[in-house]
Amino acid sequence: MTEFPIHFEDRRAGQSKISKREILKAMLNLLRVAFRRCFVLPWSGKYRQIVNPLAAAECKHCQSLHSMELARNDTLTRRKCLHCGYQFDQKLEAA
Repeated sequence: MTEFPIHFEDRRAGQSKISKREILKAMLNLLRVAFRRCFVLPWSGKYRQIVNPLAAAECKHCQSLHSMELARNDTLTRRKCLHCGYQFDQKLEAA
């Protein structure tokens, strides 16, 4: 068995593997996400009710505070524990 060294050529100034088209697409996507976050989501029905992020939902199975939101309606939020995978409901507080 013989070892062969791998030589990586250093990138020269001004050269990139990303095409100008991909850079433009990424910039437009960033603007689209920023516009949506600032102007669309605050007025949509799903996001009108603000839940206090500091009132963390504790997992009923392992008591972990790390969970993600799966679904939401007017009174409940369905959450999944990121530690054990247990799914549980959290009652929404009235705003």
